[in-house]
Amino acid sequence: MDDGSTDDTAACLAGWANDPRVRVVQQANQGRSAARNHGARLARGEFLAFLDSDDLYAPGALAAHLATFARRPDLGLAIGGYALINDQGADLGARLPWRSHADLRPAAWLFDCVAMPGSVLLRRSWWETVGEFDPACEIAEDWDFFLRLAAAGCPMDWTRQIVCHYRQHAGSSIREIHRMHDGVTALLTKFFARLDLPPDLAARQGAARAWAEVALVKKALAAGQTATADAALIAAVGYDPTLLTAGRLALLEYLLTPAGGEAQPLAAWAGRVRAWLQQDGTARPSQGPDGSHGPHFSRRELRQALARVHMGRFFAAAAAGETDPARRHLWQGVTADPTWLRNRGVLAFLAGRSRRGSPAAEDRSP
Repeated sequence: MDDGSTDDTAACLAGWANDPRVRVVQQANQGRSAARNHGARLARGEFLAFLDSDDLYAPGALAAHLATFARRPDLGLAIGGYALINDQGADLGARLPWRSHADLRPAAWLFDCVAMPGSVLLRRSWWETVGEFDPACEIAEDWDFFLRLAAAGCPMDWTRQIVCHYRQHAGSSIREIHRMHDGVTALLTKFFARLDLPPDLAARQGAARAWAEVALVKKALAAGQTATADAALIAAVGYDPTLLTAGRLALLEYLLTPAGGEAQPLAAWAGRVRAWLQQDGTARPSQGPDGSHGPHFSRRELRQALARVHMGRFFAAAAAGETDPARRHLWQGVTADPTWLRNRGVLAFLAGRSRRGSPAAEDRSP
């Protein structure tokens, strides 16, 4: 689908004119959702796959997805991992979402989009069930689509390998960060306006909006915009006051997990977050314009949360057979918070009695 390109795309595509496997369609520029929708309407196969113009498939991506479908005849959506690359194609790390998102039920999708268009293969019947990408969702249109799939009961599973290279363009400006945040806010407003939502999903609106603000905190910190991070954290607490109580360590763990994934040095990122939270020895942010307050974290809580980050990486690396990273994260985790040495799940895992991977969430709380 050539969506009104202004470069040499048309000339490049002309070389495929005689290949019976490929159809080239050109249209006036209407946006990525309209381009995907038009292409999907023309497609004839049982499955739909999407690849944006600046991204790349990994070799064997479609075969890997089809193997996932072969294992699960009921499957509607297969989700793979993806590598992050820069404008020149250099590696920026990878996202392997099954390591941290075992749950693919609708409630989990409210808090994070664990897929991108190039990382999935979709059974066409589910496209027809939930409808197309929404052109009104200019930003986060893929998250809107996946959330609708989950809410409709689409069976989902992991293709546990990297299937796509996702290009990250330079200039992640604060303007673009706000555009993405506004898009996510709009998609949540749209979702929670549905009249067919079951009560358990409707009840999560405050928490979902809070974590959208927390995601803005991390992006703003990565861009060096601490004032934006301050305001977003205060807004998050306003949406979900439990971030001050039961959710404190989970919030800190998320903030201390590097924004750039595995490619971002954990120590450097954790230092940046600590400096922001406790600049000059005083916790921040303190108070919003409406009188709401942000959380104040102690040094002990920071150590506990950092240990949770390391231990999460320990379990992921151990499950993947990555011995050296697992050993390193285990050591750094127990150094930050020695109480992990008494954790039942850790002891069972190290003794070889656990075959489940990471211990249950309640066992991870120091």
